Amino acid sequence: MESVELRPAYEWTCPDCGQDNFVRCVVSEMSPEEEAELRESSGIEAEASGSFVAMPDMVQCRHCDEEFESQHFGLDP
Repeated sequence: MESVELRPAYEWTCPDCGQDNFVRCVVSEMSPEEEAELRESSGIEAEASGSFVAMPDMVQCRHCDEEFESQHFGLDP
């Protein structure tokens, strides 16, 4: 069976047009030393695979082109 690469993303709904959108996560770029330090301080095993990601500061609706500041899920605006 063929495999595909999954990329982390956020889903959000445009408050202007009501359409659902997806935006890719921002992959943190850091040196191997910085990554090792972050893994250790976060309690993540050194052998664990994956990347550290963050949400983008701004998003743009692909349907109506409106732009919005983003906020973390569950936080009040």
